[in-house]
Amino acid sequence: MGHLVFDGDHIRAEMTLANGDTCSDKLAVVFDFYSPGRRGFGHLGPLRTALARGYDCLTVMPAANDWYVNDETASFEGVLWGLTHGLRDVRGFGMSMGGFGALRFARAMRASYVSVLSPQVSMAPDVAAFETRYTVDGDGFDPALGDLRRHKVEDLRGAIYVDPFDRADMAHARLLSAIAPNLSLCRLAGGGHPAHKGLRQAGHKRAINDMAFTDVPDPGAIARLHNRAKAGTQIYWKGLRARAEGERAALAAYASAQLAAARQAA
Repeated sequence: MGHLVFDGDHIRAEMTLANGDTCSDKLAVVFDFYSPGRRGFGHLGPLRTALARGYDCLTVMPAANDWYVNDETASFEGVLWGLTHGLRDVRGFGMSMGGFGALRFARAMRASYVSVLSPQVSMAPDVAAFETRYTVDGDGFDPALGDLRRHKVEDLRGAIYVDPFDRADMAHARLLSAIAPNLSLCRLAGGGHPAHKGLRQAGHKRAINDMAFTDVPDPGAIARLHNRAKAGTQIYWKGLRARAEGERAALAAYASAQLAAARQAA
């Protein structure tokens, strides 16, 4: 069972220890993802891969889809800074909004490595004018408090997994790569949003988490696995068809035929 280490009106964080009642010197910090119509805290369970490998797991949940940018952001940073003092290894994780959270708090949690799927770089219109999917939730985004450039992520190590067929996600990823050049940009074509959906359809749902906990993570191995498996997944052909429509009619027709075959085989 986990115990609360931060219990605010906007942010809640719960710690689960890998070894029962003894703290580890390794920590995984997992940020909850965007949930349409979110009203209040949900429940985010600990990352089982982390616990199995001796990492304590801190799960971070928002009360609203606010990208963790709110009146408690600074207070939570302080808690993370104290909580991670003296730890040997801290790894951050998140998908979509959770990916932004992992990047936004990477400095405060002394992250050794982050693994993020289809993250946003910002909700500020002057930074990400191309982002039109979250206009209602993103309206109150504080551009200064949410500015990753102000939080020293330029030396951050890790991986961004993104589906290049998704134009908005790819635009976010390119901006993130400019801000944090030590993050490997791993393209999973047709993977969806978040970008691991293709791997999950192919039966590799734990591949990214398993890779993230190796001593020397290799995001390229995930890309190679995805490329071997993608032709057997519906989401790849659906994504390719959507990307080709209106531009390459023959390719769109081919993708449609392959999608039908994949559906029949499922």
